[in-house]
Amino acid sequence: MPQIGLQQGMRWSVQWPLRVPLSGTQIIPIGLASVLICRTKILFFLSITRQGVQYPPGVEPPSMVLPLVYDLQTNITQLAEKRDQNQSPASAAANMQMKRFADYHVSANHEQNSLFPAVRDLLTNLALPNEPPPLMPPMAAAQV
Repeated sequence: MPQIGLQQGMRWSVQWPLRVPLSGTQIIPIGLASVLICRTKILFFLSITRQGVQYPPGVEPPSMVLPLVYDLQTNITQLAEKRDQNQSPASAAANMQMKRFADYHVSANHEQNSLFPAVRDLLTNLALPNEPPPLMPPMAAAQV
């Protein structure tokens, strides 16, 4: 429900695909289950779409499929990436946002699971390079 996300000040709406989508990073084959557990790590995919920004008619808001890894031992949630692949500017921005959150979360809160707060932080704070300004501040949009 993207409207609830806007009311809570989130820049991105989120969907959890049940299978690895075509537009996903090719870490695992397309069509497999989008949640994989291997020893102490969980790989899952989220599809996020920009909201709250006015784009010209006929231009769709940006969206990305992000492969995320949660490590049960270290309690770190991060973007999964292939080592031999160049990152797009959008993926690089998401990766940087996740790293900033991991640095803060590890030092600030050792007991809380990082998975939900990391995704919430990404949806609230991720800004893409060359992004147009929002229509109005998220809080003002919630009051309208």
